[in-house]
Amino acid sequence: MEYKKSVMPYLIYLMLKTGLRVGEALALTWKEVDFSNKTIYTFKRIDSAKHIDSGKPKTPYSVREIPISDDLIQVLHKLHQEQEEADIIKLADGLIFFDKRYGLPTNNGINKALKVYLTKLNITPLIVATGCRHTYACVLLANKVDIAVVAKNLGHKNIQRIIDTYGHILQELQEVENEATRKVLQYF
Repeated sequence: MEYKKSVMPYLIYLMLKTGLRVGEALALTWKEVDFSNKTIYTFKRIDSAKHIDSGKPKTPYSVREIPISDDLIQVLHKLHQEQEEADIIKLADGLIFFDKRYGLPTNNGINKALKVYLTKLNITPLIVATGCRHTYACVLLANKVDIAVVAKNLGHKNIQRIIDTYGHILQELQEVENEATRKVLQYF
């Protein structure tokens, strides 16, 4: 990842690691990243097609703090440093994913970049930007993160949306737990 070449790898990496919607990620400023507490605070979004700042979250539940990993913190530190060196932070009005040449990425641009990266890495199926959010949720669920925590991190009102959208993952996990139950009960 090199900011001078493109901000896209940084943006896509953050979306995969946070489950943020495209508009939420585009609206992030450096003020919303809490490096010491390892969180990102999201409370607004930008229309990714028209680049209009709605100033409002998608829903009241979209206002949230999302935990972030140490590797994402390192990547964000690197990006911040590169932006400081390029003297871009003031020009970008603090927006994290502002590109000096192209401004804010568009949804179409993100999808094209994602397709290139996935093809280079020989990863299938090819996904679009929203797929980063789904990947985040699936990874958490597959690793047995509590469904209520996943719903909260994604900005959902309750777990029903998770059940409806990721039922296939939950069924796979249920069968794993059923097998564990059978093993326990065999010697009980």
